[in-house]
Amino acid sequence: VVSGAGDYKLKPVIKSIDVATSGSISGSIVTSASLPANVKAFDGINTYSTYTDANGNFLLRGVSPGTYTVLITPSSVFSVKTYTSVIVNVGSVKSLGSIAF
Repeated sequence: VVSGAGDYKLKPVIKSIDVATSGSISGSIVTSASLPANVKAFDGINTYSTYTDANGNFLLRGVSPGTYTVLITPSSVFSVKTYTSVIVNVGSVKSLGSIAF
C-alpha cells in the first residue's frame, strides 16, 4: 500500500493450512528445459497456485476437498498441460506422478 509520504507499507498475508480438513496435489516435472513451471489448480470457486522447485517437484497444500482442473505452465516454449477431474480427498496427497513435456 502506498503511504502518504510516497513510500510503501507492506501488508503480508499468512495462510494457515488445516491438514485435518484439506488435501494436497503433488508431482514432478522431468523435462528440465521447462523449469520453473507454474502449477495451478482450480474448481470454479477456489484457486491454488505454486511453482516447481529447482528439481521440478511441486506440492500444493491446503487444497479443499473436491474435483479440480490442474494447469501446468512451463517457462519455455512447451505447451500447457491440463489435467481434468483431479480428485482431492481430506488428509491425502493426490500425485500426478512424473510429468514430461
